[in-house]
Amino acid sequence: MQQKLLPLILLLFPVYSLLTEAPNKDHSIVDLAPLIEIGAKLTTLTETVNTLKKDIVRGVDSTLDNKLKRLEEIMKKTLQDELIKSERRLSLEIEQNKQLPADCKQIKDMGKNVSGVYRIQPILAYNPFLVWCDMVTMKGGWTRILNRVDGSENFYLNWTSYKHGFGKLAKEHWLGLQHIYELTNSKPTELLIELVDWDERRVYARYNNFTIGREVEGYVIHSVGKYRGNAGDSFSSHVGVKFSTADRDQDKMKNISCAVHFASGWWFHQCYHSLLTGKYLGNYHTSGDENKHKSSVKWGTFHGYNYSLKEARMMLRPLKI
Repeated sequence: MQQKLLPLILLLFPVYSLLTEAPNKDHSIVDLAPLIEIGAKLTTLTETVNTLKKDIVRGVDSTLDNKLKRLEEIMKKTLQDELIKSERRLSLEIEQNKQLPADCKQIKDMGKNVSGVYRIQPILAYNPFLVWCDMVTMKGGWTRILNRVDGSENFYLNWTSYKHGFGKLAKEHWLGLQHIYELTNSKPTELLIELVDWDERRVYARYNNFTIGREVEGYVIHSVGKYRGNAGDSFSSHVGVKFSTADRDQDKMKNISCAVHFASGWWFHQCYHSLLTGKYLGNYHTSGDENKHKSSVKWGTFHGYNYSLKEARMMLRPLKI
């Protein structure tokens, strides 16, 4: 509107100036009526332009104000929606955590009889985590903490990996020292170790009071309890021993690091009587290469230290009192 009126104003401005000067000069030969009429129209036009300017400014302000109000409403609505969603998620998580079992034994007692992956939360655990539950072996309810079956996982890893766990729950894996601590200190716990050789002979070692310490204690084995089974006892000698990895040497050897020498993480003393996290060598126990087998999966009282086992499992279950 302003762009259209501006040329007209500029065109009429000289006439307007002439009109304002008329009383001071002699314009007797000029008919001033048309000029007066034009001047009146010009004055009205000027007032109209000024009004339009004010309306335009008010219109812009009003538009911006409306947009800002709309934006504010949208932001409030978005924040409210996000707050509601967050509250619902938190409530759901709290409710789920209330209902989560502490271990596989509780899941078994709830009527779940199929082995597989389940979510648990022991009393000492800040957050829930997934585990593999064995619902078949020795009446079931076992939480698996170690599984060696095919060499698909590398067990020569650092402290952080052994602390938090690694591998695939349905295959080879290590549950994690922190989770083992949480499970064994939440309630009295028994440990079951299953071993299989290359002739498919299965043996076991069972301990009725297995507990380990916190990370600040080096996840030391405080107790294993009494042994029973047919694999022989190759684990009681590790009581009082801290866990070691290549980047955290806590064994009882002065000149070497057992974790580096045997390429794994374990409760090494000088250095072991059992090593279930050693290299998976496959069916090489007939090769006669003793040095090679020193780093393999083994249980001293079952085939000795030069035999690489086919399978090895460690599982936990609350002890019946």
